[in-house]
Amino acid sequence: MPLPARVLLFLAIVVPQCLFSWAHAVAGRPLAASAWQRPVAVYTFALYYDTKQGDVPEKLARKLAADPQFGFQIVNKPDLLAKDTCTVTLTSIIGNVNNTYKPPSVESLKLFGRGLTLAQAQALQTSPQVLTMVFAYPARDALPNLLKANAYALRLATETHALLWDEETREVFTPDFWQQNRVASWEGPVPDVARHITIHAYNDKGRVRAITLGMSKFALPDLVINDAVWSLNRPLGNTLNAIAQKLAEGDRPTDKGQYALQIANIKHTALRKRITDTFVDKAGGGGSMQLVESIAQQGDADNTLLELRFNASGGVDTTSRQTAFVTTVFGAQNDDVVRVKHDVALREASERARAKLPALKVTFAAGLPPGETLSFKAPFATPNGGNEWMWVEVTQWQGNTISGMLRNQPRDVPALKAGQIVNIKQEEIFDYIRRKPDGTQEGNETGEILSKIQKG
Repeated sequence: MPLPARVLLFLAIVVPQCLFSWAHAVAGRPLAASAWQRPVAVYTFALYYDTKQGDVPEKLARKLAADPQFGFQIVNKPDLLAKDTCTVTLTSIIGNVNNTYKPPSVESLKLFGRGLTLAQAQALQTSPQVLTMVFAYPARDALPNLLKANAYALRLATETHALLWDEETREVFTPDFWQQNRVASWEGPVPDVARHITIHAYNDKGRVRAITLGMSKFALPDLVINDAVWSLNRPLGNTLNAIAQKLAEGDRPTDKGQYALQIANIKHTALRKRITDTFVDKAGGGGSMQLVESIAQQGDADNTLLELRFNASGGVDTTSRQTAFVTTVFGAQNDDVVRVKHDVALREASERARAKLPALKVTFAAGLPPGETLSFKAPFATPNGGNEWMWVEVTQWQGNTISGMLRNQPRDVPALKAGQIVNIKQEEIFDYIRRKPDGTQEGNETGEILSKIQKG
């Protein structure tokens, strides 16, 4: 399932955005053990109203904070020390909301609106009142206090008929969806971390960058995978969710950043099942990686950022190592190599496919939508003087030269590995497949013929 395209929300926030000062990150450096958790978890939820409520929401918020069920101490500004207590700072904004706490656009809510109707998304644009809640508490109490904070926000939203905004994940929820994802998804003291974070995946200089948002609610670093491709989107997204879950459950890498992931060791049974349900042929369920510091980009969370690297998985470059890791953990992902003699019917089908290349080149240059892939079948020379025809997922197309990730595991080309970035020539292309984010595809003119040949 494709991850959403990245949407950057620019808000005029009335609470501090940079609550901690971190040393400049050094890409590739393991994180010191003392830096794994911020001493205090600090984050913001907010309630948006479609009509003015006056002081009713804040009065109720103060009353509920004193309830033993929650036990939040009301403070005038976020308590960045918060050694022993869970505090909340309340700010009521009435009027001029678009200039002081601008809601996300209707367009972004198509991706990050949870349970909202179009009418609700449109009404949100003219919201006359917002109540923000900045929570702060010691990192050692992050899990129980996060559950309480989510329940507290839900109670307020339900009783005052509001939509809920999570500043960290940049999502808007209806109360029902907040209940399902943020409150009911816990298994005792263990959260389903994937329900509390989001993953933004987007095109980045011809590759895919996938990054989490929301780990600061656990006082933990956010995670990123750089230089990927869309066909690895789902298993790498599940890898991010699995690592985030294990970190929240208390696991840590070695002092050199090495970490051995075992899906079977995830405590949260529902999340574990969602991931294992994606396993395919020969899935091993575990693999090794290294977590190291990464340089943030514009739009990333104000948080420590760790990159997942798969250097222990074999391979000759980043994508082949990612592919090897994915194959080891989740099972074989690459396409099969089909060996047949190119007859007249195949050659004619190939010519029909090749006739579409000029239009495809224009489309690719304009930018494919996030989650969409374009793959070409091309020949690769074998040591005995023949050719092995394999699929390449395109990452760059400059003139006659096309670069991309090899989707097949070669049988007769020992110098290549599945997942490796390779170059092919436009005039050598035999067929194409354009896969859409919704699962549909076009092309593969030769595929039906090959299928019939294989079936005999």
